[in-house]
Amino acid sequence: MMDQADMELMNSFASLGPLLMQASQYHRSNDDEPNPKKFRNALVKQEEEPGPNQKALLGLVKLMAQVIIQHDRAIQMQHKQTCFVLFVQTSPGSALGVLTQQALAWKTQTSTDQAKPLTLRTFLLRSVILELQTRLVKLSQSSQGNQIWDTAVQEGVILADGSWPYQHWCHKEKKLIRSHRQPMGMARTLKEVQLLTELLNEEGQVMRFHSLKPQATVVPWMIELSIRETEMWTTLMGMTQSTLWTLMLEQLLTGQKGKSQGNGKKKSS
Repeated sequence: MMDQADMELMNSFASLGPLLMQASQYHRSNDDEPNPKKFRNALVKQEEEPGPNQKALLGLVKLMAQVIIQHDRAIQMQHKQTCFVLFVQTSPGSALGVLTQQALAWKTQTSTDQAKPLTLRTFLLRSVILELQTRLVKLSQSSQGNQIWDTAVQEGVILADGSWPYQHWCHKEKKLIRSHRQPMGMARTLKEVQLLTELLNEEGQVMRFHSLKPQATVVPWMIELSIRETEMWTTLMGMTQSTLWTLMLEQLLTGQKGKSQGNGKKKSS
C-alpha cells in the first residue's frame, strides 16, 4: 500500500518514460560517416551544447533527485515522530520482570489457545501498561499519612495535590530535574492510562516493541507506533517524561530507597 508521497513519487517516475524513450533513440543523418575523429568532435559538441531533449531530461532528473531526498527525509521524520523509548530498570520488581513473565505467558497461550492472540509486541506493551495501571490505582486510593503516598511525595514522584510532574535531563547536574511543563492531575492520569489499555486490546497500534543495547542498570525498550494511530501517539506524548513511569520501580511501592533514586539518576520514558 502506498501513501500520498509514494503516489507522487511513482507519478514522477511515470512522467520520465516518454523523455527517456525519446532520448534513447538515435537518428543518424545520411551524410554521417564512420569517421572516429568526426564522431569525437560530435560528442564534444553535444556535451557543450545539449539539445532541448537533453536539457529537459537533465532538469527532470534533478527534480526527481530532489523528490527522492525529500521523500527519504519525510520517512525518517515519520519514524522519529512515532518512536518512544521506555527505560526499564533491571532491579527486582521493575517492569523487566513483568516483561519476562508475560513473554512466557504469551508463549504458553499461543501454544494452547485456539483463538488468535495478540502479537507479542502488543501483548508485552499492554502488560506493562496494565501493571502501571494497577500501581497507579493503588497509589490514587491512598492519601497523606499512608506509606506509599508519603514516599511518592518525598521522592518527588507526585506533588502534594496528587498531580504528576514532568522531568528533563540536566546536563550540568547530570540528573533528571523538574521541568516547567504543567503537571498532569491524578484524575486525568487515570483516564489516560485506561485509554491506553483499551487501545492495546486490538492490533494495529504497535509496529515494534523490543529492547535496545542494555546499559549499566537500565534496559532501553523502543516503542514504534503506527503512523495512522494518532490517538495512541497523542496519549503517549502526554505521558512522555512524566514521573508516572517511576511507579514501575519496586522501591517506590515498598518505600525502600534504591541507588538509582538516591543519586538522582532514575530514568523514565
